[in-house]
Amino acid sequence: MKKHFLKVVSAALCCAMLITCTQTITPVHASSLDDLQSQYNALQQQSDAIQNQMESTQNQIDAEVQKQDQIAAQAELTQQQIDVLTQKIEAYNTEISAKESEISTLETQISEKEQEITEKRNALEKRTDELMEFLRVMYMHDDVSSLDLILGAESFGDALSTAENIEHMSEYNEQVMKELEQQAQELETAKQELETSKTQLVEARTLLENDRSALEADQTTLNTKQSELENQLEQSKNSQTQLENMLGTLGVSQQEYNNNMAAIEQEIQNIYNQGNDVVVPPSDDSSFLWPVPGNTYVSCSYGWRFGGSDFHTGLDITMGGAYGKPIVASKSGVVKYVGWQPNGYGNYLIIDHGDGYSTLYAHCSSVAVSTGQQVRQGETIAYIGSTGWSTGPHCHFEIRINGQHTNPANYF
Repeated sequence: MKKHFLKVVSAALCCAMLITCTQTITPVHASSLDDLQSQYNALQQQSDAIQNQMESTQNQIDAEVQKQDQIAAQAELTQQQIDVLTQKIEAYNTEISAKESEISTLETQISEKEQEITEKRNALEKRTDELMEFLRVMYMHDDVSSLDLILGAESFGDALSTAENIEHMSEYNEQVMKELEQQAQELETAKQELETSKTQLVEARTLLENDRSALEADQTTLNTKQSELENQLEQSKNSQTQLENMLGTLGVSQQEYNNNMAAIEQEIQNIYNQGNDVVVPPSDDSSFLWPVPGNTYVSCSYGWRFGGSDFHTGLDITMGGAYGKPIVASKSGVVKYVGWQPNGYGNYLIIDHGDGYSTLYAHCSSVAVSTGQQVRQGETIAYIGSTGWSTGPHCHFEIRINGQHTNPANYF
């Protein structure tokens, strides 16, 4: 971006220098066409420099617009990638929440099993204590045998019942303890199964969290990239604004140069109209000659065009492969002016034929004569081109009377 900034600053400096030159140059009245031509040429060089700078600035603006389109496309693609990752992360969040819910349910079940195991262990311990108490009592009274208890019975039925009760009590205690122990073991097994399921769920949740973390890292990277793209887009828009401001300033300067050049052209025209120092040699050619030998195709006639929005002051003569073809003097005379008009005639010249008549030849690729030179009818004076405001190679030809254009077609 530093390199880009320096480019914009450089363009701004060039713009400032050109503007400074514009402010210090004004057309000065001169006593000769040569002096005016020198002034015009100096202005033309500076105008060309501004035109080049304007074209360069416009190219930079176009480059910024293209750059913005590319950045916007990258930003759109990045946002799509972010949206995809966001959806995936949300899906992982949903799945992780489901795993956590299952883990919570298992933890509740494990807690319940632990409570049941505790209850069974307590019951087993209580039953064990009761059995131990029974044995202790029997031990404390070991001088009274089971036979004595039976013989001490009031009847045979009582004796039998006493013996059976002792046996049943022993068997019952043993059976209850076995059942309690078995139930406790079953509960312990169920608890272990729940613990295993919980461990599997925790591992699955961990894997999901790891995958989610990887996606979140990618999302963070894309968010950073998106921010950078937004900054680049903003900087490019700022550069475009600066360049457009520069282009506007250059346009104002260009207009000032054009005004100065137009003023000089008017002075030249005034001198031309007054006929100062002009001596046109007599010629025996009484009529005008077609300026482009061997071709009579007129691509644009004299008169209003573009739906009445513009008046065409001459004839546009062209042909296939017209570029570089010779243009000849329509009538003998003296070359009064050779000049350049970037936004109009391009390379052009004017020949004075005397008696108020003159001809103009414009958009030339090059001019073969110079100001003050005498030319004869049919002599090559220039070559067809497409300079100035032109859409293709042609010769713009005018016939003027006392400086005012007229329809050339009336003279052939």
